[in-house]
Amino acid sequence: MGQTVNPKLAIPVVHELYLTKKPGASTPTFSIAKDAKDAVFLAKSPPKDMLLTCPHTVKKCIEIINAKLKKDGVNFINPVEGVTAEKKNSFNKAHFDLFNKFYNIKSDPKFCYQYKVGQNTSNTYSNHTIDFILQEIKNNPENIIQDLKTALLKKES
Repeated sequence: MGQTVNPKLAIPVVHELYLTKKPGASTPTFSIAKDAKDAVFLAKSPPKDMLLTCPHTVKKCIEIINAKLKKDGVNFINPVEGVTAEKKNSFNKAHFDLFNKFYNIKSDPKFCYQYKVGQNTSNTYSNHTIDFILQEIKNNPENIIQDLKTALLKKES
């Protein structure tokens, strides 16, 4: 005979297990093992909402990077000839793409989250991406872009 599920007759029961060194602080007890045949195993971490972990678009990353460079007084140099004085110290999308390509940022989940909407793939980036790029710029603000371009050409050939 089939079982009928009726939410009006059901009582939700939630069991939360806590790893503790005080055995009296927990009702059930368990042991830890690599497989769960005779014990429990620890999961790496609970699932994350990647849109919260990686909330920034490329445009937002660039805005934040430029604001922090200005705030910290970093003398970042855009090596492109003929740029205006205003853009001489501005980080832009081409620079972001260069970092992305050289460091393969899109393939690292701590830097980037890729998701599909229909046939389109979109990317969002984490604070870790921004911090990483800023640190790399601070290490070599006047030559970082040219150095990355040169290293990328060597890497590709």
